[in-house]
Amino acid sequence: MTVKTFDSIEDLFAFQEKNRKSADSYVKVVQRKMGIGDCFLRYVPDADLIIYGELIDPLGYFEGKDLDAGDGELREEYEYEKAARAEPHMKNYRFANCYSVMCREGEVGDVHVSVMQPILRGVFDFAQKKGWPSSGDTGDSYLDRLISDARSGTGFWAEVPGGRA
Repeated sequence: MTVKTFDSIEDLFAFQEKNRKSADSYVKVVQRKMGIGDCFLRYVPDADLIIYGELIDPLGYFEGKDLDAGDGELREEYEYEKAARAEPHMKNYRFANCYSVMCREGEVGDVHVSVMQPILRGVFDFAQKKGWPSSGDTGDSYLDRLISDARSGTGFWAEVPGGRA
């Protein structure tokens, strides 16, 4: 893992903007079209870790809730999330529940589409049954190949300059 420090908050924001623009330049059409319900695989080389993700509705948490109950804090949170999703810099981010051998229960957050390899729901479900494998010995030749390609930078990943992290 690499730790980066900054002399100011402005330097941090400039670094983030530069990296987001770089990631945006690598987005493939198939990645840009990914939406709620789609699944993906991501490889993190520094940890030699495969992450499986499922795209979910970022505003789904608010469904069926009285946004105006109490002190209006829930309405405020809803409006913030809704506005944030409409920001131009968020165009290539998707809200996802992500799983791995390190986080089997899942963790939600925004993921940039440039690091997503789309996978079929059946592959995602199979990986779940296998405990979110990071090595290519799942017993399923298709999933084993996806993992191998991700780890070696071949197949889908051959066209992603600089990687898969």
